[in-house]
Amino acid sequence: MSNVYRLRPDNLPTEIVACLEELCAQAKRGNVSGIAFVAFVEGYGFVANAAGTAFSDPTYTRGMLCALDDKLAAHEADGGHL
Repeated sequence: MSNVYRLRPDNLPTEIVACLEELCAQAKRGNVSGIAFVAFVEGYGFVANAAGTAFSDPTYTRGMLCALDDKLAAHEADGGHL
């Protein structure tokens, strides 16, 4: 994966599928030890979950999520432009 810590442009659904496929391929090769995610699900709202190291090491995961929050805040302050 070129850079996991990168916001993805909003090119639905192609960009979402490509991102998930790459993450899945990395996981199958043993390169992903944990995942924390939030997903918008049509007609449902959203789901949030964590698995693997992201679940077993909540302190580190919360730090990663804070980094994502900072990234999203900067994205929002920039008017939503990457």
